[in-house]
Amino acid sequence: MAHSRAVFHPKVIFLKSADEAYLITGSANLSIAAWSSNYESVVVKKIDSQQNANEVISFFDKLGSDTKKLSKWASSLKSKKSDWRFIYSLFNDFNLFDNLDKCDLTIWSPYFSKSTNKLLKKLQNKGFGKITLVPDITPSGKIRIIPDELELIKKNNLIKISVNSVSDENQELHHAKVWLTASSLAVGSWNCSYRATGLDISDNEKNIEAGVIIDIDQNVEKALKANLDNADLKLISGLSESTIDEEWEMALNPFYHRN
Repeated sequence: MAHSRAVFHPKVIFLKSADEAYLITGSANLSIAAWSSNYESVVVKKIDSQQNANEVISFFDKLGSDTKKLSKWASSLKSKKSDWRFIYSLFNDFNLFDNLDKCDLTIWSPYFSKSTNKLLKKLQNKGFGKITLVPDITPSGKIRIIPDELELIKKNNLIKISVNSVSDENQELHHAKVWLTASSLAVGSWNCSYRATGLDISDNEKNIEAGVIIDIDQNVEKALKANLDNADLKLISGLSESTIDEEWEMALNPFYHRN
């Protein structure tokens, strides 16, 4: 099925030598800012099981790559259970939330849906409990949520906005895209939006996204949330819809990139 209005948004690197293979995926684009000054989320996974190899091969196969030799390599790997999965939305019926356990949810995302409040309420109706947002906050205290939506979110006692208490002034943009529950960690290219996650949207409207889902225990969840503090809601405000549209257009247009 053609993605008529979709954005090709995955960030995936596949490295293979004669003896080993690795998958690198997350939020980092192939840019100087991503690998130097941005706050990004990136996972490096060794591929040593048929399951993971076939997941990666399937992605590149659907992009039109010749994967015959890779398929032969995958068949030589052990057929063992893995604690991570590579998932993607590419010509398939994809919903990120079908891959996460239903419990409290923490979301790191720089960009949000224009109907963020509605999206979060839908998640709560689907079984996700308390939701914590960790957005990018501009130096002027603005986050990329429309002001009216932000005010509704502030009034929801089951949603809170947090900030990272450990920050580096040299990190310009908090570009990480992470979805965390008590037993699963999703690291990839998924912003907090309908198009990115595939929630309640037609296939031809969905972005093409990719990332990994990792099985974790509560110790990992606790460690990832250790540096989060509640944001002072009086000091943060939303961005206008027109400004958000302009920023997104610049992000997608390479002629606007500084790097």
